[in-house]
Amino acid sequence: MSHEYKVATPLKGAVYDATRIKDDLLIRQLKVPKENITFIINKEATHDVIVSAIKHLAKPENGIKKGDPILIYYA
Repeated sequence: MSHEYKVATPLKGAVYDATRIKDDLLIRQLKVPKENITFIINKEATHDVIVSAIKHLAKPENGIKKGDPILIYYA
């Protein structure tokens, strides 16, 4: 069974879409500093790397405080 997404611009693939979210939304529109973005794709996106990155969010030295917004984008 196939599904089609109802979006104005057709999806072009997970890496392309994630890159657009990072570059266009986070960096250009929301002005999120690049050093605050963890971008894991393709062969780098192993279970251990993803779990480690999520665990890093809970560490005080990363600067995230209770109530701060975070985005975890999975495609």
